[in-house]
Amino acid sequence: MEQTKRSERLDLIRSVAVLSVIAVHFCLNNQYYNRIVEGEVMLLMTYIRTAFMVCVPLFMVLTGYLMNRKKLEKAFYKKAFKILFIYIVASILCILYQIVFLDVVYPFKDMVFAFLGFSAAPYGWYLEMYFGLFLLIPFLNFIYWNLTSKKQKQSLVLILFILTVLPTATNIFDFYTAGAILNPALTNGYQQVLPDYWTGLYPFLYYFLGAYLSEYPVKLKKRFSLPIYVLLVVCFGTFIYWKNYGRTFEWGIYSEWNSLATVSLTFFLFVFLHAVPMEKAPITVKKILYSISNVSLGIYLTSWILDQVIYSALETRIPSLNIRILLFIPTVFAVFVGSYVLAVLIEGFYLLVKNWRSKSSEISK
Repeated sequence: MEQTKRSERLDLIRSVAVLSVIAVHFCLNNQYYNRIVEGEVMLLMTYIRTAFMVCVPLFMVLTGYLMNRKKLEKAFYKKAFKILFIYIVASILCILYQIVFLDVVYPFKDMVFAFLGFSAAPYGWYLEMYFGLFLLIPFLNFIYWNLTSKKQKQSLVLILFILTVLPTATNIFDFYTAGAILNPALTNGYQQVLPDYWTGLYPFLYYFLGAYLSEYPVKLKKRFSLPIYVLLVVCFGTFIYWKNYGRTFEWGIYSEWNSLATVSLTFFLFVFLHAVPMEKAPITVKKILYSISNVSLGIYLTSWILDQVIYSALETRIPSLNIRILLFIPTVFAVFVGSYVLAVLIEGFYLLVKNWRSKSSEISK
């Protein structure tokens, strides 16, 4: 389904996705991954991480939802200019912050390679994945729309699910080490139950899932989809806490972007948000969501700067994580507001450049 007019529901989903990015980084910036996983605070942070790991997958599902009709033509690829522009400007801001406020020495050669490697903006790894996906979109669409039935398209999504997700639920236990089943923190080893060679294809799963949902919306009553999402957060979060109990967090496949936990949560949250009756929302709410949605990439990339400012101040003034965890909502809100301001400035700069290019083109004619 080609999107012919702006959808407030998709603005809502994109806004939730970018807020989830900032929320999940609350764990990162409070050293969650370097602490021993035990106690009530770490359990709560595990739930926070589990709930908001849907951030990047929601963006990928939205990509499939919105772009599944794009064709192999020059006009489509021209749209990459804005994405690249935002990345470059956000990266310059991140580098300047490091040089000016963190006294980082940044040789020009390192700067060039950082831009090319999508690390100049420290949260820019997503774009490294996205640009590859973007280049493939017309070809992915060719595959999807040459499937002639709903069943065939379901089969495509199912096979990608089997290849990329199922191994994350089976290849995570060590059956040889004594006591490892009941106490998995004893070892990082596991025995392979299912082939996991193709797990890296998970962006295709999310893309085709988005394409499928645009053509065949899944309708679950809100009183079911949201409780299922919350229940899954508790179940998967508890499992991840138990899997790491007594040691520092292990970046296992059971808790990555393509894990059964993240894919399941992304699906139910997307379905829930897509069912929200936004046509009844006040005009002010719609305008706010549109504004956030329109600069979501800039918010994502520049949030690193606000993270450095706010979390360093918090850690200095409130050393206790037990207290900082209580400030989760105001902290996330503060990072969001600051990032939003920077993103709006980048958007304004982009519009100026765009207008200048248009006038230059007219003059040259």
